[in-house]
Amino acid sequence: MMKKFYILLLIVLAARICYGRPRKLTRDTLTTQFLTCYILVFEDKPPIITKYAFFDSKSVKGTATMSEQAQAELRELLKINWVIVIKLVPNTKLLSLNELLEMYKIPFPDRALPVMVDDEIIDYPETIWSSPNQIERIVVEKGKKGSFIHITLSGYEKVKEMKKSGERWH
Repeated sequence: MMKKFYILLLIVLAARICYGRPRKLTRDTLTTQFLTCYILVFEDKPPIITKYAFFDSKSVKGTATMSEQAQAELRELLKINWVIVIKLVPNTKLLSLNELLEMYKIPFPDRALPVMVDDEIIDYPETIWSSPNQIERIVVEKGKKGSFIHITLSGYEKVKEMKKSGERWH
């Protein structure tokens, strides 16, 4: 009975939170990006469905599989290309966006601003889940082009510098 409840809850949350949509990348192309949804499976709590998950590789126990029928139904329901199920090691701590904003003492009125992770504006910021060690800083940036919450992931600045200098970064 509980298993059916969690599956139903998972599908409802996926439809509510992780609804993907095609984007027009340039004015003269109809190319859409590949949309991925992650299902994070914990040993001691219900799974989380998200579009944005930031955690270190030490937190990953492995991947899990879903039946082809279940994957096809989720892809159709959410209008996405990929469903990836990730099993996390016990005691992995992931924080929601609100918990991260609280941790970095972002004022409550600023929490309604758009969210940018590194150089990407996030469509559904409420789906962000992250390990605390993956965040370098969170600041509110206000400028001529607008205001937003800027989340910088650990290592991003180093990769950015390596790209500028022409060094191999991957």
